[in-house]
Parts: sequence; C-alpha cells; structure tokens
Amino acid sequence: MAVRTNATITSLSQPAYGYRSPVQTTSVQQPTMMPYGQPNINQSYTALAQAADRERQANMQRAAGRQNAVIGGYEQQIANTRLLGEQGYNQLQANYDQVAADAAATRARNMARVDQYGNSMRQDLDIRNRQALAAAQQSAIQRGLGNTTITDSLMRGQNFDNTRQRMSLEDQLLQNRIATDSQLSGVYQGALQNRAQALGSQMNQNIANENQLVGQKLGYIGGIQDDTQGFQTVADLYTQLYQMENANAQAQLDRELRNPGLYRGYGNVNRIGKARGAWG
Repeated sequence: MAVRTNATITSLSQPAYGYRSPVQTTSVQQPTMMPYGQPNINQSYTALAQAADRERQANMQRAAGRQNAVIGGYEQQIANTRLLGEQGYNQLQANYDQVAADAAATRARNMARVDQYGNSMRQDLDIRNRQALAAAQQSAIQRGLGNTTITDSLMRGQNFDNTRQRMSLEDQLLQNRIATDSQLSGVYQGALQNRAQALGSQMNQNIANENQLVGQKLGYIGGIQDDTQGFQTVADLYTQLYQMENANAQAQLDRELRNPGLYRGYGNVNRIGKARGAWG
C-alpha cells in the first residue's frame, strides 16, 4: 500500500465584510488518509462565493454612485431655488422701493404746492388790506379828517379787520395743509405697507420652496437601505461550503471508525462531532 504525505489545506479567501464563519478558517494540518476517503474543499463553492461578493461590492458602489448623484441633484436644486428666490426678492424690493420713493416725492411736491398756494393767499390778503387802509385814509382826508382822532379810530378798525382776515386765512390754510398731508401720507404709508407685505410673502414663499426640497432630500436619504440581500447571498454560499466540508469530514471519521484497518488506526473517537478545522 502506498504511503501518502500530509496534505495542507490553505485558508479560503476572505468573505464579505462583517461575516463570521461557523468554523475556523485558518490553515490546518490534515491527517493522512486513503485517496478515496480524503475530504476535499469544493473550489466551485469558493469561486462562486467570491464572485458573488465581488458583485455585491460592485452593486454597492453603483448604488452609492446613484445615491450621490440624486443627493447632488437635490443640493443643486436647493441652491438654484435659493438663488432664484433671492433674485425675485431683490427685484420685488427694488420695485416697491421705487413705488415708495415716487409716493414720497409726490407728497413733497404737492405739499410744496400747498405751501406755495398759502403764500399766494397771504400776499393777496396783504394787498387787499393795504388797499383797504389806503381807501379809508383817503376817505378821511376827503372829509377833512386827515389828522383827527376819528381818522386814527378808522385806521385801527381797518387794521383789526385785516388781522382778523389774516388769522382766518391762516386757519383755512392750516386745515387745507393738514388734509392734504394726511391724504398724501396715507398713500405713502400704503405703499410702505404693501412693500412690507409683498416682501414678507416672497420671503415666506422662498423659505417654503427651499424647505420642500430639503424635506424631499432628507426623505430620500432616510429611505436608503443597505443591500443586505447581496451580503446574505455571499454568507449563505460560505455557510453551505463550510457545512459541506464539515459533513464530509464527519463522514470520513465514520469511515475511519468502521474500517480502522484501512486507515492505519486514524479512527479517533475524539474527532467525532468536531468541525474539521478543530481536528488535532
């Protein structure tokens, strides 16, 4: 009978990250056996598991690339939306600033007209008052009362009338100025109020648009799930490989025990029930 040398079984390639094999995967020394009874590593299972693991990693890389592209798209949309919102807000602000400026200019212009009208009315009243004084003085002179007490009384009476008319005119001008200023100020204040409301509405719309995109982005990120199916496929292949090897090893031990003469006494009861990697 031919004598065989000890055969060494090298360790399998590393399985997927995080996977722990059910048996020890380091190199072990196999006992000498008959050719027809020696358990062999199924290389097709190993190659299949390694190929599945490579495919799993490639799928993960492709999925990560797609996810990054989608997330980058959301970020670009958010940036574009923010830019467009700021441009719209600035344009709206410029338009309403012009409206408010026009309202302020209109108010100033009309108030100047009111003041100019008041000055004209004062000048007209002064002219009429001087004419009235001159007429009263001329009348007194014609009646021979040029330097008498009666003339002085007539002049004081005319001056009193002039003063009363001036006060009445000032009251009238003040009321007209207040009414005009109130009306024009209302227009200006309305322009400012519309400006504030429009800008506030635009700002809220900008925030809502951006928040919607941010929410969609976060929802997409939250919905990303790890590809556990590919990992499970690799783990199942390695598990089947080790189970098959252990079953072959146990079958070999059974053959050794049943046929000790054929195996030169290598049937050792201490190996029964142990994984092949745990043989001493």
